[in-house]
Amino acid sequence: MSRPIVAWAAAVLAAGSAVLHAGSLPGVTSPWLAALTVAMVAGCLFCAYELLTRDTVRAWVLVAVMNLAMIGAHLPMPAGHQHAGLGAAGAASLHPATVVAVLEVMLAATVLFVRTRALAPTVGAACQSGHHDLGASPGRQVGRDLDRLPGSG
Repeated sequence: MSRPIVAWAAAVLAAGSAVLHAGSLPGVTSPWLAALTVAMVAGCLFCAYELLTRDTVRAWVLVAVMNLAMIGAHLPMPAGHQHAGLGAAGAASLHPATVVAVLEVMLAATVLFVRTRALAPTVGAACQSGHHDLGASPGRQVGRDLDRLPGSG
């Protein structure tokens, strides 16, 4: 089954983000920052894998959350900042990674908006198929018409 071009594009962006994070590894001098960077590389690759194999709303939410976390971690820092324990080579790859993250968030938000619009409940006329309060079933209360909005009579 072929995946839509949008999922492929997002997977390429996620893989690109992984490459950018991996590119910052040679300049890392702190062990905890190296571990965090490796975790981000793994997270980016997992997002790419999810998009290529499943292309579900869950995968798109994962992409959005991962990238928002990355942006949140880097946005408050000045443009020429140096991470603690990150040399100049590692800091040089942070700006492009943030740009890629912004692109991924915008793409994920667009896909999620389009896909979830079809899931929005519609408010229409009450069900005309008959009386629905014949008795309780598991998870359903007696005396309640579930096809009507509360307060509509």
